Amino acid sequence: KGARIRECREWLESSIETLIQEEGNIWVYVWAGTCDFTIKNGRYISLRTHDDSVVDDIIAETNLITQCIEAHPGSKVTILEIPLYSIVNWNWAAGISKNQIQSFYQHNKDLEEQIVSVNRKIREVNTSNISYSPKFSSDLTLIQKHRKGDRHRVTRRVQHRFELYFDGVHPRQLLSKVWLRKIEQQIIKDCWETSN
Repeated sequence: KGARIRECREWLESSIETLIQEEGNIWVYVWAGTCDFTIKNGRYISLRTHDDSVVDDIIAETNLITQCIEAHPGSKVTILEIPLYSIVNWNWAAGISKNQIQSFYQHNKDLEEQIVSVNRKIREVNTSNISYSPKFSSDLTLIQKHRKGDRHRVTRRVQHRFELYFDGVHPRQLLSKVWLRKIEQQIIKDCWETSN
């Protein structure tokens, strides 16, 4: 079961003192928020809210996480961006019928807008903390340029390759390795290259 960002913040607040006593100054990477956008009803998921309240809640929690770490000089935090995922693909993998799936396409669009909005704000939080998160959604995005006839402008078509997930939410092995490698490279930059 995935954790919501509030649960991650509460765990961090209760554990930070012990972690710093055992390890010294630390750099915390927080990758949470996916479960804040959707709610599971039986086998299927749907959007938790269609407004921006979830965006505000996630950013409020990231600010509390940042404050928790800033209370310990010498330690730092990076909030990792949330990759796009698909309600439609999850529900399809869970066995929803073709007739029922149609109602979830708007959920997918709203979810994408919410994730993009949260990631934009996460970048602002990270910038103010002099930290950086890899852009995981870029590994899912395919941008194609095309033209309809000779007299039309070139337009861009953006597609998301959710087939890189097992079920619309959980990445397949190759994508998992790519994302872990990106995190590893960022940790090397943050913890070794900038400190030397």
